[in-house]
Amino acid sequence: MFKFKAIVRFFIIINFSILSLYYSESFANDISVIDIKNIKVTRVSRVIYRYEYKVNITNTGNSSSNIVAIVSSNPSHTTVLDGNLSFGRVDNGESITSSDTFSVEHDRRFPFDESTLIFNFIRKDELINQRITKVNYDFDNNGIFEGVSEYEYDAEGRIKFQNYTYVDDGQQDADYESFSLEEGRQNSTTSYDYNHQGQLERLYRKTPSDSLEVLFQYENNTGLLNNHQVTIFDSSGVKIISFQTKFNYNDFRLENWEQFNSADNSAFRSSIFTYNDSNLPIKAQDSILGNIEYSWNIDKEIVSIINTGKIDFVYDDLKRLSEMKNSITPLSSSTFTDYLFKFSYNNQGLLQERTIDLDSNGSQETKVVYEWESNNCIPTYFWLHGTLPNFPYDIEVNNLIPGTGWALIPSCGNINQP
Repeated sequence: MFKFKAIVRFFIIINFSILSLYYSESFANDISVIDIKNIKVTRVSRVIYRYEYKVNITNTGNSSSNIVAIVSSNPSHTTVLDGNLSFGRVDNGESITSSDTFSVEHDRRFPFDESTLIFNFIRKDELINQRITKVNYDFDNNGIFEGVSEYEYDAEGRIKFQNYTYVDDGQQDADYESFSLEEGRQNSTTSYDYNHQGQLERLYRKTPSDSLEVLFQYENNTGLLNNHQVTIFDSSGVKIISFQTKFNYNDFRLENWEQFNSADNSAFRSSIFTYNDSNLPIKAQDSILGNIEYSWNIDKEIVSIINTGKIDFVYDDLKRLSEMKNSITPLSSSTFTDYLFKFSYNNQGLLQERTIDLDSNGSQETKVVYEWESNNCIPTYFWLHGTLPNFPYDIEVNNLIPGTGWALIPSCGNINQP
């Protein structure tokens, strides 16, 4: 039992830490719409029409090499179908028309007012300058932060260290039962090392009771992960257990993985993926957990995961994660069967606060608050079997597919970076 205690705890911590960031994009207030031009009208039904538009903007701020926009709408009778716009480079004082269109469907029984459309502009080339410096944990929601995780970065902006400390405030912490945040009452240090290509090569987490090392090996010609090794040590540094994962790909897409005990090379777990036409996994056949089902929205964000329980993900109009609800199969010792995470953002679009409501009854047992700074940041991708996806699939950014075990270590203000 002890052999897997640290593995299970680390797996749970990773899953509920990565949810810190899904969308955290800063909005530009010095870009404005000059004109909205209708390109095409299509009748969908007797009263519903589809409209496609291009947008002309002007930039009164700094020149930017990559400006994009997210379009949303408040009235219920106007639905934004595709709200993503690209403008490319826009210099100071320049006006330019979007290279693509956005589309809406509108119920013509109601007057259509273009002023109800909301445009949020993002300078993609500036988003790398926001990164987390500190995460504060109030485990009993009494206004006192018992846990603090401080971040350090290397010269290029990759996360290098996380130092977590816990100081008991004398009040009983919330009992999460089926998950954990950081190490709870245990202090810990986590270090990250990278190869010459900037890929995560080693993660090492140490607590007073044990330590965990994760090694990543990649194919030289493709950069694909081909071996992943997890080793647990006791407090004296003696190895307790080690296992490795091997991967099989088909045209850069992960088809399956298999895990082996490093001591005798015996296989003990595997998973096979089934994909939809968008190259996203819709099912994983896990030899231990059984079938895991995934569903995705049009923006290739995760919507739900179903296994013995269900996780539902909810996004706001700006495509940021706003809620995550877990419905779990209770153990005999469980006192609740679901819990709700809520996420809120500051006026820059950066994650500001995460709250936890056990039993989804309107209470708030825990609060997590994030602190940011302006400085270079390069995102770090991490693989662990069963990790919850926290980034949308974008083949133009990289060939990593969410839902297959890949996730981002929370650090940068924007995850959609090259």
